[in-house]
Amino acid sequence: VTVDANGKIDFDDKSVTENTRVSYPINHIKNIVRPVSSAPAATQQTQPTDGYYFKDSFEGSAADWSARGGNKAELSGRTSFEGGGSLLVSGRTASWNGVTKKLDSSFTAGGSYSFSANVSYLDGDSKINTFYLKLQYKGADDKVHYDTIAEAQAVKDEWVQLANKSYLIPEDASNMQIYVETAKTTN
Repeated sequence: VTVDANGKIDFDDKSVTENTRVSYPINHIKNIVRPVSSAPAATQQTQPTDGYYFKDSFEGSAADWSARGGNKAELSGRTSFEGGGSLLVSGRTASWNGVTKKLDSSFTAGGSYSFSANVSYLDGDSKINTFYLKLQYKGADDKVHYDTIAEAQAVKDEWVQLANKSYLIPEDASNMQIYVETAKTTN
């Protein structure tokens, strides 16, 4: 389209292109008839009334968390972030050895969620350690993928929170589980 000297648009002029497109909000069209779909409405997950899909304190239960790799995960009263218990991981032989929890159907691909975990380490020579909260999932390509949800630097004998208030689960994710690992050490 072209515009003349007075600012009037010449919609019949094809000198520039004859395939021009324009978009604007649908509510600007008068007397619009909106299509009606017979497709079922999408189901929307509702957030639990207390605001948590799960909040695991490890007071007497591992709450479906389990060892990941060749290590051991067990309840411990050696230290705790809150209350009297925590989940102790020992016998790690690789940085990806940690703990994992399978996500249930409350978590949907393409959805945005807030995740956090409080972590600490007491053993090992490192004074600082990088921790990751990650998502392991099967993608549409039928391969396993690993995505970082949050990371933080932890100082030995102190607690640090791994948090992401608006993590977007990949659109093609299935068979999802979250897990905690470290960058390079087995502390």
